[in-house]
Amino acid sequence: MIAAKGKSDVGERVDKIIQKFLEDNRLQGSLPDVSFNNPDELGSGKELVDKVSGLIAVFQNSAIDFKNNRASGDDIIGDAYEYFMMKFAQESGKSKGQFYTPSEVPPYHRTAYWH
Repeated sequence: MIAAKGKSDVGERVDKIIQKFLEDNRLQGSLPDVSFNNPDELGSGKELVDKVSGLIAVFQNSAIDFKNNRASGDDIIGDAYEYFMMKFAQESGKSKGQFYTPSEVPPYHRTAYWH
């Protein structure tokens, strides 16, 4: 994804990367149908490129490092997904509730969501 940052087709590239990741890991249907190439949600042209590139930059932050997180029962993917969706909601100017379910939601919600 880093190579896609700043490119005019960054949204399309991110969509393809996520789709391939989901297919390769048999996770199709585990995430909501979100497109990073949607001008209705992210604007168009430079605005879309800047927003999606900014989200990619969030994950380049050295503070986001999961390699030392080996605690049993940790939901690393779920935690990363929640963080990403929170940032997406903030960047797109939408209400967080529209894209993001806070961690305070009962644990069964996450379990049902990921299965």
